[in-house]
Amino acid sequence: MKNIAIAGKALCAVVLFSVLVAGNAQENKSEVYYFSPNGDGKKDVLAIPFAIKDSRFIKEWRFMVTDAAGAVVYSTGEETKKIDENVRNYKEIFLSIFKPKQSVDVPPIVRWDGMTSEGKRAPDGNYYFYILARDDNDNYSETMRYRVVLDTTPPQVSVQQPAAQDKFFGTGAKKTIMIRQSGSREDQWTGVIRDDAGKAVRHFEWADSAPTNLVWDGKDDKGMTVPEGEYAYAISATDRAENQSPPAGVAGIRFETIVPQAEAGRSAPELAPNGRTKSEAFHFVTNLEGGNREISGWTFTVVPAHDAGAPAVKEWKGAGAAPLSTIEWDGKTGGAGAIAEGVFKGILDVKLASGAAVQAETPSFISTGLPPKLNVATIPPLFSPDGDKSGDELDINLSAQSLLPFESWTFVIYDHEVPFWTRSGGADVPQKFIWNGRGDDGVLVESATNYPYVFTVVDSQGQRSEAAGSIQVDVLIIRDGDKLRMRVPAIIFRANNADFVADTVDKKRGLDQATRDNNDRVLSRVAEILQKFPDYKVRIEGHANSETGTAKEEQELIPLSLRRARFVQDWLAGHGVNAARLSADGMGGNNPVMKNRGDRANWWKNRRVEFILEK
Repeated sequence: MKNIAIAGKALCAVVLFSVLVAGNAQENKSEVYYFSPNGDGKKDVLAIPFAIKDSRFIKEWRFMVTDAAGAVVYSTGEETKKIDENVRNYKEIFLSIFKPKQSVDVPPIVRWDGMTSEGKRAPDGNYYFYILARDDNDNYSETMRYRVVLDTTPPQVSVQQPAAQDKFFGTGAKKTIMIRQSGSREDQWTGVIRDDAGKAVRHFEWADSAPTNLVWDGKDDKGMTVPEGEYAYAISATDRAENQSPPAGVAGIRFETIVPQAEAGRSAPELAPNGRTKSEAFHFVTNLEGGNREISGWTFTVVPAHDAGAPAVKEWKGAGAAPLSTIEWDGKTGGAGAIAEGVFKGILDVKLASGAAVQAETPSFISTGLPPKLNVATIPPLFSPDGDKSGDELDINLSAQSLLPFESWTFVIYDHEVPFWTRSGGADVPQKFIWNGRGDDGVLVESATNYPYVFTVVDSQGQRSEAAGSIQVDVLIIRDGDKLRMRVPAIIFRANNADFVADTVDKKRGLDQATRDNNDRVLSRVAEILQKFPDYKVRIEGHANSETGTAKEEQELIPLSLRRARFVQDWLAGHGVNAARLSADGMGGNNPVMKNRGDRANWWKNRRVEFILEK
């Protein structure tokens, strides 16, 4: 029991701190430790050499890692086996008194690989570690907390690649070259310019900052002008966790006193494989021959003229010192062979045997295989040029879009396939017309009739587009003295009959569904208008087209036209119009609108229904 009693001596834990990275112990006087467990072989493990001194037996030791909030993320250590006091027997008590004490094994170095106790990778950030120990008399001691920075993120840097012509500088051209760069803030960035043999000729440094743009004047570290030739620039940094920045720099910097020159041209400002100019010829002139200016290779690309980041639509390449003269292009892309659409330019890139480069651009040009894109909008939807100052004029809005200028345009309104109203012009397409509903001969449109139109535009390459539609004329109410007259030729009956029987019933003479629907639409509109004039009597006149003008034909047409007038009368009465207001009369072909029987294109206007409103 005396041996146990003398265990009151306090435990003293002494930890010798140094950081061991890849086998090299480095003193860290700031007591902040950096490591990067990313598997690159550099500071992948935090290694802490330590020792524990005590006059008694070491019962337990622990290496503890916490996050910034104090939560334990990783721990390791060892302790002696405990004897459960509730189950002790005489043998165990005897052994605990007389058996020599055993200390746990204390390793010379403890390591942390950045994994948590749950086997997950700890995220980058600040952590703290400490070591604790306990002797066999439960005396306890622990070290102070030491900060650890887990950092797997390498220094970041971005170097903007200059255009080929911007890499060329010297006494015979621009005097300096600017390298634009940016990156993360680090202890130190180092930029080095090397010649083509890899020898460093100029150094730049940025301490405790991010890298800034640099300007090189072609001088070395001693202030002497470097020899003519090719150079490369590289920038790098290594942080405290030995993370290395990714490779970054600019290659192919050419310091030279002779300025290479090249010119590129094109044969035409427009290219339309579906039009008149079916190909474009590119022409080149350079001063690149002999000595260090001999051509080693060239590339000619066609690219969008106003989008510097867009990919090339066509590319040609050449090797060796083959002279450049002319390239012919059919306007098609290199991939699927589709016609290139847009405004383009050609870019010639020439590489010299010396490593220098020169670039030339053609003037921009248009390439398209698309005809003009057209649109027509008419307002109001129902056109009613009947002189009542409501809907008497139709706005015809035109839109024509194309990469190419226009050569000509026409806008034609048709009356049953016959041109009724026509406008045309050259390169300037008007945005708007106002139409009064009269044809070129002054004749007014017919009531409740659709008038088709065709808008046509031809571009400067002869490519043609058409936009077709129709103008829907409302039922027109024309004042005739003290009467009102509605003349409607758009109501279609079954041939030689006074009804709207469908073609599903009468396959030979029946009406298709579209015609029947239009009849209902027109008569519904007539009924709607009649309801606005409740004080007027309405005489419904049926008119027919007399093809021969004979008495026999007239005897047949008068009763047919009367039956048709009565059919309309019954239809209106069945759709809400007071039957007492309505009467019907058959006029046959006695009162034709188109009196010239030779004008067959306009015969349809004679076959009509008229509504005469009078008080």
